[in-house]
Amino acid sequence: MKDIFNNRLFVAVIISIFTYGISTAQSVILPKTIIVEHHAAHGLCTNYLVDKGNTVYSIAKAYQVEVLDIIESNPKKNLVNLQLNDRITIPVNHNFIDDFTVGGDPRDKIPVYYKAKKGDNLFRISRIYFDLSIEDVKKFNKMSNISLQPNQLVLVGYKMKKNPSVIKTQTESTTRKQGNESKKVTTKEATDSGSKKQEIAKSSSVNKQKDTSLKSNEPGKMKFDKIIAKSDNDENEEVTADEPEAPVKKVRKDNGIAVWNPQSLATGIFALHRDAIPGSQIEVYNPFSKKSLSVTVIGEIPATAYADNVKIIISPETAKALGALDERFYVKMSYVR
Repeated sequence: MKDIFNNRLFVAVIISIFTYGISTAQSVILPKTIIVEHHAAHGLCTNYLVDKGNTVYSIAKAYQVEVLDIIESNPKKNLVNLQLNDRITIPVNHNFIDDFTVGGDPRDKIPVYYKAKKGDNLFRISRIYFDLSIEDVKKFNKMSNISLQPNQLVLVGYKMKKNPSVIKTQTESTTRKQGNESKKVTTKEATDSGSKKQEIAKSSSVNKQKDTSLKSNEPGKMKFDKIIAKSDNDENEEVTADEPEAPVKKVRKDNGIAVWNPQSLATGIFALHRDAIPGSQIEVYNPFSKKSLSVTVIGEIPATAYADNVKIIISPETAKALGALDERFYVKMSYVR
């Protein structure tokens, strides 16, 4: 059994390194308009159409909610293997929506509307659902009264885009300006500049051979090479530094309580973990049943939802595959971080 566990761990390590590169590149593009509805079971929610490369973790980050909240709002969905154009329900909280008065370029604002249902009124929507002033809602929606019709859309705020177009415009403008200015450099200036660079490079090479004592081997710190270039009158000085070394991924082992909900309708082999990288694989071993399983990590455990000894939350299918008899049971885990 130990050999089997080690073999599975090796596979999990390879998969983890591969999927980590994919998961970090994934991004979620919010729709041009966000429509929020109120569900009796889940509260305020919006629908999201899955795009290529989306994961439940990246969607949760974009909408500023916990992965566990999305799981509970989609009990019959397989959230491990999301397919293109899958429609999933996303819970919406107040922190996600910016106020009416938020500044910035209108092109960088995504309007957020509430879709009224039978029995809704402006007081409930404004004060209870979104904690807004009734007068502000009436003003920005150009409403003369508080009565609402089913399916009527009511503007309740905006969501600012992460990459404002105004920043892009300014960057492009600056680039064009710099490009035009560079064209004004004369041949003589270019020649003079090239000569100075050659002198500095020559001086730098001599000084580098004389002094290489500023190299640091202390962990966690950047290594610096002293490359000082000086002219005869010491007016020119240049110092360059190496890029910080990338952190080395290591296999980590942990043990603690696994929790699962037998009443959950969620499907798929997945888990939430406090430290493992979302999108990676974690090897879970149940010492009582002597069963182990590679499980996809789809997100983090909410910070205040469970006690510290709860290390992993698993899906019903995962619990069944591990031979779990109780809703809480002891497991051993290995993962890459």
